[in-house]
Amino acid sequence: MSLLDMLQQRLGGDAVSQISQQLGTDPGTTQTAIAAALPMLVGALARNAQARSARRSGRRGSTPAAWPACSAASSSGRPTRHPA
Repeated sequence: MSLLDMLQQRLGGDAVSQISQQLGTDPGTTQTAIAAALPMLVGALARNAQARSARRSGRRGSTPAAWPACSAASSSGRPTRHPA
């Protein structure tokens, strides 16, 4: 079972209901948003882990070009969109 599958299992029923209440959306919309966001989040985590591992082993050129923008966005508290 993949990490994505495990997360999708854990984010069912009660979790979706709680997230829906916090966001003020209906459970169907919340479930659709979760289903769209999880693969992107897991993919980003995997890329970051891979880049960190490469940096630790001394390989050059492994830092994604978007990191400075991501760092700036996280420090400003505002989300940013990056081209695909």
